[in-house]
Amino acid sequence: MSKLKYCHVVYKITNGMKAALDEVPRRSGMYNWMFLFKGEMVPINEVSKDYLEKFDVVQVNLSPVDQVLVPEVRRILGNNSSTLLIANNDYVCEAWGKWGTHPLYYHQVQEVADAVFGTEPYQTSQLRDDAYCIPHPTWTRC
Repeated sequence: MSKLKYCHVVYKITNGMKAALDEVPRRSGMYNWMFLFKGEMVPINEVSKDYLEKFDVVQVNLSPVDQVLVPEVRRILGNNSSTLLIANNDYVCEAWGKWGTHPLYYHQVQEVADAVFGTEPYQTSQLRDDAYCIPHPTWTRC
């Protein structure tokens, strides 16, 4: 069986992200998908269709700064790509009120992804109807 090839697309890789990638022990969270699959994190301005299609899965976070990337990654991949576009919401519902995102836009962003998941049951129940509830993996080695 071949290994899953995973890519996480972000708006830009900030100093905070770089620090989180180097932390030991690692915190639980979205970055651990990248560690689990030995994947890559890339900024949107460095991707092309050919680049993204070398991955089995491209994940984009549904945080406010990254929501706009989901339709852009879909546009780059097109509708017939074998690469799956996964949208991940790892924020609790209590944080959503501060974002100012229109609920209809948030729903539309989810609809262009091949799959959507959240990290806890109540939060996932507020996403699109077929959203999965999948807790993030946690790195446990010391």
